[in-house]
Amino acid sequence: MANLRRVAVGFALLACAVLPAAAADKGARRPAISGGAPRRAKRAAVPSPVVHAVAKSQDGGPTLADYSYAEVEPLGADSVEVEVHACVLNAGDVQQLRGDWGTCLLPLIPGREAVGVVTKVGKAVKGIAPGDRVGVILGTGMDSEDVENGSDRNRLDFATTGAAAHRIRVVSRWAFPLPLGIPTQHAAGALSSGGAIWQQLKKARLGKGSKVGIIGGGTAAGLAEQITAALGLETHKVVGDAAAAAQHTAAGDGDAELDRAEPEVLCAVDEDDLRLHAGSFDALLCVSACDALNLTPILRMLKRGGLVLLAAAHTPTVSLSPRLMHERALTLVGGGAPSKPDMLGFLAVLEAHGVKLAQTALELTADNAVAALQALSEKPEEQVLLQRSSLRTKWAKANKGKKGPARGAARGVSGADLGSAGGLVAGGVSSMFGALSRAAGEAKRASSAMREGLASSMDGLVKQVEKEVEEEEEAKFGSLKLEVRSPKKAAAGEEGGEVADLEEEEEEDGEGGEAEGEEEEEEGGEEEEEEEEEGDEDEDGGDDEGDDEDDDEDEDGEGDEEDDDK
Repeated sequence: MANLRRVAVGFALLACAVLPAAAADKGARRPAISGGAPRRAKRAAVPSPVVHAVAKSQDGGPTLADYSYAEVEPLGADSVEVEVHACVLNAGDVQQLRGDWGTCLLPLIPGREAVGVVTKVGKAVKGIAPGDRVGVILGTGMDSEDVENGSDRNRLDFATTGAAAHRIRVVSRWAFPLPLGIPTQHAAGALSSGGAIWQQLKKARLGKGSKVGIIGGGTAAGLAEQITAALGLETHKVVGDAAAAAQHTAAGDGDAELDRAEPEVLCAVDEDDLRLHAGSFDALLCVSACDALNLTPILRMLKRGGLVLLAAAHTPTVSLSPRLMHERALTLVGGGAPSKPDMLGFLAVLEAHGVKLAQTALELTADNAVAALQALSEKPEEQVLLQRSSLRTKWAKANKGKKGPARGAARGVSGADLGSAGGLVAGGVSSMFGALSRAAGEAKRASSAMREGLASSMDGLVKQVEKEVEEEEEAKFGSLKLEVRSPKKAAAGEEGGEVADLEEEEEEDGEGGEAEGEEEEEEGGEEEEEEEEEGDEDEDGGDDEGDDEDDDEDEDGEGDEEDDDK
């Protein structure tokens, strides 16, 4: 018992010495304040980005003022955010701000095309990365618009978005990477109208040297002239009256810095122009923005089956003769936004041929936007560029000297293809897809040759088997072949058979000819005797009759004499 007590006392002393030290060490490792699981520090709320723009906030006319709004919703998975460097206003924006298109949600930010640099991309976006320079096309912003007309401008519940802003968000489908060789100021004004012109000329499939008439003037007409020239088409300007012809000839649409020749202006009511050019045009390309366009006198310039292309026309009304459309079998083709492959092909042509636009450039402010709208009201066929020159210059300096196509832009487009109507499809094909295409073609040719070889082998085998079967049947049963005669030979055979039958009959008649001859001689002798007897009787009868007639004549004579005596 004493030993057990000593052991117990030792353990107690040991516990008293060890436990306090362990507790002290554990306490040194614990925080001073214990409140359960450690809490994370609260992050400060990130404010929603504010977008500065110019917009129309009230009804009553195209009056613009500064406007700001916050992007509350996160960026969509298939969308990109673009910092705008330049945008364009044209006659369509004036018409929409006046209310000519119908009512839309206010505030209304004008502008349907812009150029800028991508700052953010959605999770599902491919082919576009932050830092890429892109051109964007927006829709009309009306309730009746279709998804094929551009990126949606009605994504906000409180405003109609537009390109005249510092930042915009668009669906990546309507963001087109720009080649480095296209200046921002020229790309901004060519996207909507130039893309529509390119798409319609591509669908028309006009051959090199085809004759195209351009109806309208201003910036869009100058762009149309450069596109048709790049495609090798013969281009003329066509007007419907003498006053318009004089105006086009005096003013012209080109700028001196563009260094290009103006096409010939033809008047549809001039006798000399009609005699030389009536019925010779393959297509009429309408880019007019005048108040009313009368196409009836100009339709006589078209060939039978010609096209009327309303590619970039901003004119409110168009009039034409249904009779002429029917008589000449003409086709009226409406406009529309280009697809992404068409736009990439057009941008490749734009870079290859150095296409430039004649347009007024102003800084992107509310006052300049108001001045631009006033200028467009006076000259609706012009365009005004609103730019942020500091950002544009900064990007140009950072990318100076760089070469090569932009990310996702068309590659592999040769100059010959771009300069001919056969090169309308300007989408580049990479070497990988070219190799795959060649391999697929070789595999197709090999399989075709294999099928032909198998077919010929099977035909030979079938013929050999049939021949062996015929030989066995002929050896067993004799020849089973039947003579097959053509219809002519059959007819000749039938005639020959008839002739042979006639000869046999004649031979049979010859055999019994002697016996029949004797019988006929006997019968002939009897018939001759009978005929002689009948002849004698006839002669006797004739004599008697003659005597009777003589007696009658004698009696008649005596009667006549008696009459004479009386």
